[in-house]
Amino acid sequence: GKLLAEKRAARRAGIDEVMGVLRARLAEADIPAEIMGRPKHIFSIYKKMQRKGLGFEEIYDVSAVRVLVEEVGQCYAVLGLVHGLWSPIAGEFDDYIAKPKSNFYRSLHTAVVGPGGRNLEVQIRTREMHEQSEYGIAAHWRYKEGSRAANRRFDEKINWLRQLMEWQKEVTDPA
Repeated sequence: GKLLAEKRAARRAGIDEVMGVLRARLAEADIPAEIMGRPKHIFSIYKKMQRKGLGFEEIYDVSAVRVLVEEVGQCYAVLGLVHGLWSPIAGEFDDYIAKPKSNFYRSLHTAVVGPGGRNLEVQIRTREMHEQSEYGIAAHWRYKEGSRAANRRFDEKINWLRQLMEWQKEVTDPA
Protein backbone atom coordinates (compact mmCIF):
# COMPACT_ATOMS: atom_id res chain seq x y z
CA GLY A 1 0.00 0.00 0.00
CA LYS A 2 2.40 2.69 1.21
CA LEU A 3 5.22 1.79 -1.21
CA LEU A 4 2.84 1.81 -4.20
CA ALA A 5 1.39 5.16 -3.09
CA GLU A 6 4.92 6.61 -2.87
CA LYS A 7 5.80 5.25 -6.32
CA ARG A 8 2.59 6.77 -7.70
CA ALA A 9 3.41 10.18 -6.17
CA ALA A 10 6.91 10.00 -7.69
CA ARG A 11 5.43 9.16 -11.11
CA ARG A 12 3.04 12.13 -10.80
CA ALA A 13 5.98 14.47 -10.07
CA GLY A 14 7.85 12.98 -13.04
CA ILE A 15 4.89 13.57 -15.36
CA ASP A 16 4.55 17.19 -14.19
CA GLU A 17 8.25 17.73 -15.01
CA VAL A 18 7.86 16.12 -18.46
CA MET A 19 4.76 18.21 -19.20
CA GLY A 20 6.60 21.41 -18.25
CA VAL A 21 9.57 20.61 -20.50
CA LEU A 22 7.29 19.57 -23.38
CA ARG A 23 5.03 22.63 -22.99
CA ALA A 24 8.07 24.95 -23.19
CA ARG A 25 9.48 23.14 -26.26
CA LEU A 26 6.13 23.25 -28.10
CA ALA A 27 5.74 26.97 -27.31
CA GLU A 28 9.27 27.56 -28.72
CA ALA A 29 8.29 25.68 -31.89
CA ASP A 30 5.02 27.66 -32.04
CA ILE A 31 2.86 24.51 -32.00
CA PRO A 32 -0.39 25.05 -30.07
CA ALA A 33 -1.12 21.86 -28.15
CA GLU A 34 -2.97 20.47 -25.17
CA ILE A 35 -0.85 18.18 -23.00
CA MET A 36 -2.40 15.69 -20.60
CA GLY A 37 -0.41 13.50 -18.27
CA ARG A 38 -1.39 10.56 -16.17
CA PRO A 39 0.49 8.12 -14.02
CA LYS A 40 -0.98 4.85 -15.28
CA HIS A 41 -2.88 2.85 -12.74
CA ILE A 42 -0.96 0.00 -11.11
CA PHE A 43 -3.57 -2.54 -12.29
CA SER A 44 -3.20 -1.53 -15.97
CA ILE A 45 0.59 -1.84 -15.59
CA TYR A 46 0.17 -5.29 -14.01
CA LYS A 47 -2.18 -6.45 -16.82
CA LYS A 48 0.32 -5.33 -19.47
CA MET A 49 3.16 -7.13 -17.64
CA GLN A 50 1.13 -10.35 -17.66
CA ARG A 51 0.00 -9.97 -21.29
CA LYS A 52 3.54 -9.35 -22.56
CA GLY A 53 5.32 -11.56 -20.01
CA LEU A 54 7.50 -8.68 -18.83
CA GLY A 55 8.93 -7.53 -15.51
CA PHE A 56 7.96 -4.22 -13.87
CA GLU A 57 11.10 -2.42 -15.11
CA GLU A 58 10.42 -3.54 -18.70
CA ILE A 59 7.03 -1.83 -18.98
CA TYR A 60 7.52 1.45 -20.80
CA ASP A 61 4.24 3.19 -20.19
CA VAL A 62 4.48 3.39 -16.43
CA SER A 63 4.03 7.12 -17.07
CA ALA A 64 2.07 8.35 -20.06
CA VAL A 65 1.52 11.72 -21.70
CA ARG A 66 -0.97 12.60 -24.44
CA VAL A 67 -0.47 15.56 -26.76
CA LEU A 68 -3.42 16.93 -28.76
CA VAL A 69 -2.81 19.21 -31.76
CA GLU A 70 -4.97 20.68 -34.54
CA GLU A 71 -3.45 19.19 -37.70
CA VAL A 72 -1.90 15.88 -38.78
CA GLY A 73 1.37 17.58 -39.77
CA GLN A 74 1.73 18.86 -36.22
CA CYS A 75 1.54 15.26 -34.91
CA TYR A 76 4.72 14.40 -36.78
CA ALA A 77 6.35 17.71 -35.80
CA VAL A 78 5.62 16.96 -32.11
CA LEU A 79 7.01 13.44 -32.56
CA GLY A 80 10.26 14.96 -33.86
CA LEU A 81 10.43 17.33 -30.88
CA VAL A 82 9.77 14.51 -28.39
CA HIS A 83 12.53 12.39 -29.97
CA GLY A 84 14.79 15.45 -29.87
CA LEU A 85 14.19 15.94 -26.14
CA TRP A 86 14.44 12.30 -25.03
CA SER A 87 15.92 9.09 -26.48
CA PRO A 88 13.37 6.91 -28.29
CA ILE A 89 13.17 3.27 -27.14
CA ALA A 90 13.79 0.93 -30.09
CA GLY A 91 10.76 -1.01 -31.27
CA GLU A 92 8.26 1.11 -29.33
CA PHE A 93 7.08 3.46 -32.11
CA ASP A 94 3.71 2.88 -33.79
CA ASP A 95 2.20 5.05 -36.54
CA TYR A 96 -1.53 4.44 -36.33
CA ILE A 97 -2.09 7.58 -38.44
CA ALA A 98 -0.50 6.08 -41.56
CA LYS A 99 -1.91 2.64 -40.66
CA PRO A 100 -5.03 3.03 -38.48
CA LYS A 101 -6.21 0.13 -36.33
CA SER A 102 -9.24 -1.81 -37.58
CA ASN A 103 -11.51 0.24 -35.27
CA PHE A 104 -10.30 3.46 -37.03
CA TYR A 105 -8.09 4.36 -34.05
CA ARG A 106 -5.45 6.85 -35.18
CA SER A 107 -2.55 8.18 -33.13
CA LEU A 108 1.24 8.19 -32.97
CA HIS A 109 2.66 6.15 -30.08
CA THR A 110 6.25 6.34 -28.93
CA ALA A 111 8.18 5.47 -25.80
CA VAL A 112 11.25 7.42 -24.70
CA VAL A 113 13.73 7.44 -21.86
CA GLY A 114 12.52 10.52 -20.00
CA PRO A 115 14.06 12.59 -17.20
CA GLY A 116 15.90 10.56 -14.58
CA GLY A 117 16.15 7.60 -16.96
CA ARG A 118 12.44 6.82 -16.44
CA ASN A 119 10.46 5.32 -19.30
CA LEU A 120 7.67 7.46 -20.71
CA GLU A 121 4.95 6.62 -23.23
CA VAL A 122 3.77 9.48 -25.45
CA GLN A 123 0.59 9.47 -27.55
CA ILE A 124 0.24 12.22 -30.16
CA ARG A 125 -2.97 12.86 -32.09
CA THR A 126 -5.26 15.57 -33.41
CA ARG A 127 -8.36 16.62 -31.48
CA GLU A 128 -10.41 14.94 -34.22
CA MET A 129 -8.55 11.64 -33.68
CA HIS A 130 -8.98 12.01 -29.94
CA GLU A 131 -12.75 12.51 -30.29
CA GLN A 132 -12.83 9.46 -32.54
CA SER A 133 -10.97 7.33 -29.99
CA GLU A 134 -13.25 8.58 -27.20
CA TYR A 135 -16.57 8.52 -29.08
CA GLY A 136 -15.95 5.87 -31.72
CA ILE A 137 -17.28 5.54 -35.23
CA ALA A 138 -19.93 8.26 -34.79
CA ALA A 139 -17.17 10.90 -34.58
CA HIS A 140 -15.48 9.34 -37.62
CA TRP A 141 -18.65 9.66 -39.69
CA ARG A 142 -19.26 13.23 -38.55
CA TYR A 143 -15.86 14.27 -39.88
CA LYS A 144 -16.37 12.25 -43.07
CA GLU A 145 -19.46 14.37 -43.82
CA GLY A 146 -17.10 17.19 -44.85
CA SER A 147 -17.02 18.41 -48.45
CA ARG A 148 -15.35 16.29 -51.11
CA ALA A 149 -12.93 19.15 -51.90
CA ALA A 150 -11.88 19.35 -48.24
CA ASN A 151 -11.29 15.57 -48.18
CA ARG A 152 -9.19 15.82 -51.36
CA ARG A 153 -7.07 18.63 -49.84
CA PHE A 154 -6.63 16.50 -46.72
CA ASP A 155 -5.47 13.51 -48.82
CA GLU A 156 -3.00 15.73 -50.68
CA LYS A 157 -1.54 16.93 -47.36
CA ILE A 158 -1.21 13.35 -46.10
CA ASN A 159 0.53 12.21 -49.29
CA TRP A 160 2.90 15.17 -49.05
CA LEU A 161 3.70 14.26 -45.43
CA ARG A 162 4.34 10.63 -46.28
CA GLN A 163 6.71 11.69 -49.08
CA LEU A 164 8.48 14.01 -46.64
CA MET A 165 8.87 11.15 -44.14
CA GLU A 166 10.27 8.86 -46.87
CA TRP A 167 12.86 11.50 -47.80
CA GLN A 168 13.73 12.00 -44.14
CA LYS A 169 14.23 8.24 -43.77
CA GLU A 170 16.53 8.21 -46.85
CA VAL A 171 18.58 11.10 -45.45
CA THR A 172 18.93 9.60 -41.95
CA ASP A 173 19.33 5.96 -43.15
CA PRO A 174 21.83 6.15 -46.04
CA ALA A 175 22.00 2.67 -47.61
